[in-house]
Amino acid sequence: MDRIAQPHDTFFRESFTRSEVARDFLRYVTAEGEQYRKQHPKTRHLPPVFPRV
Repeated sequence: MDRIAQPHDTFFRESFTRSEVARDFLRYVTAEGEQYRKQHPKTRHLPPVFPRV
């Protein structure tokens, strides 16, 4: 994942098992956090994540 889309650009609409969806969502949130840390190196907190189902 080189480029992470903005949160409103990414939707999980495919039919996966619950564990696959959870794993993919966790991967997405982790990548978002890493990208945010790179762009804001002095920040102490990450922005909140509000998942919509």
